[in-house]
Amino acid sequence: MRKRLIFSILIISIAAFAIWYYFLVVYPKSLADLRHVILVKEFVNEDLILFENQIKSSPNKKFYSYTTAKDLGLRENSIWLVDRFGEENIKLNEVEEYKYYSTPTWNSDSTKVAFLKYYAFEIWTTDLDGDTELIYSENDHLEDNVLFPSLSYAGETYLKWDGDWIEFENNKTIPNSIWAVNSKTKEVKKVRDVEAISLTDEIVSLPFFSQRDESWEEFTLGGCKEESIGSAGCAIASLSMLFNSFGVDLNPRKLNSFLSENQNQGYFEGCDVMWFLVQNYQPGVKVKGVYFNEFNFERIDYELNNGNYVIVGFDNVNFSNVPHWVVVKEKLSEEEALNFKNKEITHPSPLSREGTELTEMDMYLVNDPWTGEEKLLSYFGQSYDHSVVYEKEIAIINSEESALI
Repeated sequence: MRKRLIFSILIISIAAFAIWYYFLVVYPKSLADLRHVILVKEFVNEDLILFENQIKSSPNKKFYSYTTAKDLGLRENSIWLVDRFGEENIKLNEVEEYKYYSTPTWNSDSTKVAFLKYYAFEIWTTDLDGDTELIYSENDHLEDNVLFPSLSYAGETYLKWDGDWIEFENNKTIPNSIWAVNSKTKEVKKVRDVEAISLTDEIVSLPFFSQRDESWEEFTLGGCKEESIGSAGCAIASLSMLFNSFGVDLNPRKLNSFLSENQNQGYFEGCDVMWFLVQNYQPGVKVKGVYFNEFNFERIDYELNNGNYVIVGFDNVNFSNVPHWVVVKEKLSEEEALNFKNKEITHPSPLSREGTELTEMDMYLVNDPWTGEEKLLSYFGQSYDHSVVYEKEIAIINSEESALI
């Protein structure tokens, strides 16, 4: 009887704490967030999208920073400062094609805002008068660049002030890491490694989407009048497989339709996928990194071990001399790779090789959107040229505010 009483008191105490926490912490914060959105919306032109996830109130509660764009392709993307009465609404940038702005982040005394500009990746600051200063640029560090952040919905990333230092992500390192730049001296330092959080239990198996499926193969690819999804849709078919593994209902036709909206908002010059805009299709997925001209099995292994499938690109597939994208789904054992390789030799591909010697490229199993079949990575060549990694977002709590990394 005594044990039951203690257990009942414990349950009641836990429930009371949960109720207290909700009404004193969670509920007021959600009301404050809603109030910020309502206030800032009054200052934004109706023909612009206000990205609510990037509305930031200054610590002294006197100002807001926010971002807008014409559409989810982030055309005319801009970053703004406004006082809470709307008397001064300062636009911090000139509109430039293929230049984007995100994550306005206040310092502790409400005198400066740091923000990300891309591409190329740059960190800028502004004061309350709208005077901006470049703090760090990828272009100034071509050999030793450490600014390589992930981008979530509308380009939101991890930026955080720590005194005069501005922290940011570097997803080029393995493991990924947090670095910081001093806003006054421009000194750069490493802060810490980021412990990987495995999502293998949350990611569903990789489905197959063939770019040549009759349901969409004849649709024009973006603004490419000469190309269809069937002839050149390997990238969007690969992305559709990946997003479905995150639980997003997407297929090549849907994705092509989204990327083709607003004068091909998600295609560079109408044809090539703009990888860092695809996550705008649905919040909850972020592009972790687009690794151009990087041949790195360690990166593939690291991502697979943490539950992330990897899209891999070839500039020229040996037997066709055309670009192609596939999805790496699994690293095989030597026995599995040898068995699969022997199967390919039985049904020869243009790159099948006799014998039992295995290369690194033989060790990876991919989904091929052209054939709709599983292949060894080596089927397409003995090296690849690019890789792209997306992952599900995980919310973490900073000491000052919620952030996504």
